[in-house]
Amino acid sequence: MQVSQTEQEQLEDLKKWWKENAKAVIAGVVIGLSVLFAAWAWRDYSRSQGEAASAEYQLLIGEVSKGDTEAGLKRGVAIINRFGTTSYAVFAAFALAKLELERGELGEAHKHLEWALNHAKQDELQHIARLRLARVMLAEGQHDAALKLLSEAQPGSFLSAYEELKGDLYLASGQTAEAQTAYQRALNAAAQDDSKKLIQLKLDDLGIPQPAAKKAP
Repeated sequence: MQVSQTEQEQLEDLKKWWKENAKAVIAGVVIGLSVLFAAWAWRDYSRSQGEAASAEYQLLIGEVSKGDTEAGLKRGVAIINRFGTTSYAVFAAFALAKLELERGELGEAHKHLEWALNHAKQDELQHIARLRLARVMLAEGQHDAALKLLSEAQPGSFLSAYEELKGDLYLASGQTAEAQTAYQRALNAAAQDDSKKLIQLKLDDLGIPQPAAKKAP
């Protein structure tokens, strides 16, 4: 019995296979190339968007630093509208909130920070947006809503900031015991000396003395 095919038989089999599968193979190649080209195009587009957003954000920072509030507000809104999928749009929302706070517009600042929280992709930016939004809500008198907002997150390395702000919210609500507990947790989690001093001052105001330093043996 013949075990291997001749070259002619192999060629005929190849021709037959190609005749039956040529369209599928060509379609697969075309689809694959289309996906590849689309990925390249998206990468280039994303890069150009990021570069343009960065340039606009630098102009925004310049306007804010010069005190040109109207120009800063206008450019910040434009950045969000044009580059809403980039981190620069979140930075612009932070800048807009700051400008609105300086004008005493708590409601507008609230809207910008809420947008930032909903659109930030990085955890760090989400924490910053949530903390700033909660502070605005404190100023608005929305204590319970702000506490709920903070409780919805896993603070991680932002634990001290979360707990300190919770203490402020509890204190504003007249819940002194809860404020003391939150400040103590914030103090225990604080990493920087300046932060510890500020939190300890808040505890001192509540009648919680600073622990005495241990004497060396």
